[in-house]
Amino acid sequence: MEKIKTITCPLDCYDLCMIDVHVENNQIVKLKGNDNHPMTRGFICQKGRNHLKRHNDSDRIKSPMRKIDDKWIGISYEEAEKLVVEHLQKYDLKSIIHYNDSGYTGISKEVDELFFNHLGGVVKPRGSLCWSAGMQATKDTFKDVISTDPEEMENSDIIILWGRNPVETNIHLANRIVKARKNGTKVILIDPIATASKKISDIHIIIKPDTDNLLALGMIKSLVQGNSLDIQSIKDKSTGLDKFLEELENLDIEEIEKSTGIDIEVIENLALEFIDKKIMIYIGYGLQRYCNGGNTVKSINALGFITENYGKSGSGINYANKGFSKKIHSYLEDSEDLISLNETFVKSKFGKYIIDNDIKMLFITKSNPLVQLPNLNLVKKAFEKVEFKVGIDLFMTDTMEQCDLVFPATSVFEEDDVFYTSMYSPYLQYSEKVIENNDIKGEYELFQSLAKRMKLDRYPMISKEEYLKHALRDVLEEYKLSYDEFKNKKFLNLKNKRQYDDLVNFSFVDHNGTLTIEYKLPKKSMEYPLRLITPKPKDSMHSQGFKNYDGKPIVYMSQNNFNRLIKNELVLVESINGELVGKPEVIEISDELILIHEGYWQKSGSANMLTNDDYSDVGDQAAYYDTFVKIRGV
Repeated sequence: MEKIKTITCPLDCYDLCMIDVHVENNQIVKLKGNDNHPMTRGFICQKGRNHLKRHNDSDRIKSPMRKIDDKWIGISYEEAEKLVVEHLQKYDLKSIIHYNDSGYTGISKEVDELFFNHLGGVVKPRGSLCWSAGMQATKDTFKDVISTDPEEMENSDIIILWGRNPVETNIHLANRIVKARKNGTKVILIDPIATASKKISDIHIIIKPDTDNLLALGMIKSLVQGNSLDIQSIKDKSTGLDKFLEELENLDIEEIEKSTGIDIEVIENLALEFIDKKIMIYIGYGLQRYCNGGNTVKSINALGFITENYGKSGSGINYANKGFSKKIHSYLEDSEDLISLNETFVKSKFGKYIIDNDIKMLFITKSNPLVQLPNLNLVKKAFEKVEFKVGIDLFMTDTMEQCDLVFPATSVFEEDDVFYTSMYSPYLQYSEKVIENNDIKGEYELFQSLAKRMKLDRYPMISKEEYLKHALRDVLEEYKLSYDEFKNKKFLNLKNKRQYDDLVNFSFVDHNGTLTIEYKLPKKSMEYPLRLITPKPKDSMHSQGFKNYDGKPIVYMSQNNFNRLIKNELVLVESINGELVGKPEVIEISDELILIHEGYWQKSGSANMLTNDDYSDVGDQAAYYDTFVKIRGV
């Protein structure tokens, strides 16, 4: 007899899909998007459908594995845990790094951080590989990170996809856009590339990379010169406007035209669209992956603020949304008082930090740094320098292969959990356990066992359900629900959504009175004339979908560059950091750009063999896109 259970997609994604799992004889036979969920609406992407393939993959790690003489040997949890404890007791906390990321986003999986906090703190990275420049930029300007309710889109006159590609990364936003467009909403795509989202747009404005801030500032200057703004109203709701406008006078509109590649008339006409229209701006994460990344998001925020496209029906400036995350108060938050060591390093500088410091042990969770970190050749040298490396994963990824001890991970079907995202979906969701797997300890049980062995007396030795109840206590009280009622309900929509006009004001200057939004030109390289960008692929969340791909990476380029530099079946791409060989493919892209999707494993050739480990002006964001390359046919 078939049963249907419901899970939440655990990927670090905008949509947070709810998935129906069809089970027969304790075997999962089908996945389908949940019809009753207001966001999922019955359909999921290939990344979501791949969960079943990954769950059933014969290559899954089934028990703890120890590397002895370069061979992997299966060992018991007893042996493996004793080995971890032995090394944790052997090394000084300053010589241990806990490296984690967002490979699985359930609340219960935060216990890796909880464990190391109870240990007293170890060295850990700060910043991110994904979105932290834009997050900090939004806090610096709006004081908070909030977005508009997705349902408000139907009231918009214009939707702007500013570096956002929802067709490939945010399909339920794309679906809403298609519906809005049919009802008369104009959709404008601002992007250096003709992405898949061009097909759901009315206008594509092709912009040169790392010049989005110049376009936003140029539009503001045009509106100021045309006396199209209520300056006094803006001043009343902001700090430092006079200083910003004074600096804006020095901005050369012809330089903006040259740098962005956009005609002055187009800039002026686009600016006029912002007057007396309800504009919904969706900002992508790629445009802040530059050294100037925070400034870019601040400039777009300023444009939306100055034209009053916030806090009212049909308008908004949407980068991320710290909604439910503010309502979750778990034991992890409580454990921060136990930290005695506060040593951190910028995440993109992982390789350099280890080379420069005496690091003895690495513990890696929810991540694959030997694919995802920039400047991978340096990162590989750093890994070799560390005496003892431990990881947790479903598979022997590039990172796990370089460890000394690996624990297996449960799949999303083998544990219950609670999920939320701060990106797009405004829901808090329960995910059911679908099937039992008594051979594998989930992270919750594993770190609880390690805490017992380390005699961490204050560590919460409670059931996972009690842990989740504790984390949700404020939410459950607000919604007048018991935990069991929430489990039966399966999802909650964010109540009491804060609007932008609830905030104190917009900040054009920081607390020292220094201007936070600057006029900056993009970087260039004479020796390496092409800028490399490495966006997410459509069907893989970072490296997860490339496990079974054995081919060369696809190197996307313009027809002109192929005709002039390649004319071969393979292409060699070189940067100051390394090189890779790929297969050239022509797309609609600027002659100044090369595109290689991130996520390819090292057996194919990771794009991060090429990328720089620089980071952004605010937020310590990896500045992947300030990497320059040259190419030739091979």
